[in-house]
Amino acid sequence: MADVVQTIIDGVNDLRRRVGRLERLEDHGAVTVDMNTSQVFDLTGQELGFDVQVHNFVFSGPESGAPAIPTFRLLVAADIPATLSGVSVSGFLNLATGGDLTLDASGAIAVTASRHRVDTYSAAASDDLESITGGSVGDLLLLTSVDNGRDVTVKDNGTGFYLAGDFVMSTNVDYILLIKASATVWVEISRSDNA
Repeated sequence: MADVVQTIIDGVNDLRRRVGRLERLEDHGAVTVDMNTSQVFDLTGQELGFDVQVHNFVFSGPESGAPAIPTFRLLVAADIPATLSGVSVSGFLNLATGGDLTLDASGAIAVTASRHRVDTYSAAASDDLESITGGSVGDLLLLTSVDNGRDVTVKDNGTGFYLAGDFVMSTNVDYILLIKASATVWVEISRSDNA
């Protein structure tokens, strides 16, 4: 995306230099604009400017198919790289909840987002979280309990979890933050025991 923006900036600067050279000539012909640039530039007399664009439009080639002259078009999911390096966040990083998960009979859950509330199997008073499926290596996971009356203990079992000891989420304000270190292992980053 940065390359596309830089290409546009370089093109505009080149056009400005060319228009400047034309203005210095005593007598010159009319400046023409290729029809393909009509979505980008506005030429009024000798003044070259940018056309106004609506939000979520990008200057890009086609969404799919053969390469073509770029135009402004709606941003689509395929325009966003699967992995962004050097991502920065301005303001808050919001971890919307992926919903409530209930432990299965073996003490496992399948996560689908970076934040979940966890409940015991069959609404038992307490239960152990032994393993987690889902997520990718490097994903962060924030867990808390669904109910203040049902304790979920994240087990430091040395196989699915590497923790600073077992962690009991006895209220819905107790949190544990994990990172997926390998295909089957989650490692504790921090915990907040507010019981």
